[in-house]
Amino acid sequence: MPETKKRRSHRTSRVVNPRSLKVAGLIILVQALLKVAVGIYNIVTSGRALGGLDPLGELPMPALTRVFVLGAINILIGLVFFWVAVATLRRRPRSWVLGMSAQSVALVVGLVSYLRGHPDYVTMVLGAAAVFYLNLREVRQALMPAEVPTVEIAEVEAA
Repeated sequence: MPETKKRRSHRTSRVVNPRSLKVAGLIILVQALLKVAVGIYNIVTSGRALGGLDPLGELPMPALTRVFVLGAINILIGLVFFWVAVATLRRRPRSWVLGMSAQSVALVVGLVSYLRGHPDYVTMVLGAAAVFYLNLREVRQALMPAEVPTVEIAEVEAA
């Protein structure tokens, strides 16, 4: 009697990205684009103001320098957000830690600007949404590296 072999389905083991992981990555990407756009706007407006004024005019130079520096900082934060968004969407190890660190810096900057009387509600709302999605269990599991089993000292001594 011929032996019937059980057929195994040869499924390819493909990694499924949770929808919330994609949403978190897209939120961080939108944050990156907004930060870079605001930074470029700040630099362009400060440069326009400097180019159209008499150097001995009455506009205080420290204010223009501050606007230029804030623009450069926004561009830098935007580039970091872009890097984190790409790492999140590509499921790179430790991108969760980088994402949460970048969001904490952005939320602290947003809180300081709020307390100074210049609230940036869009950045704060996007930051809170990104933190919410990054803290979902399926996103953390997808982004954190697998735990390596460790050997306890008592197990080694018993052997």
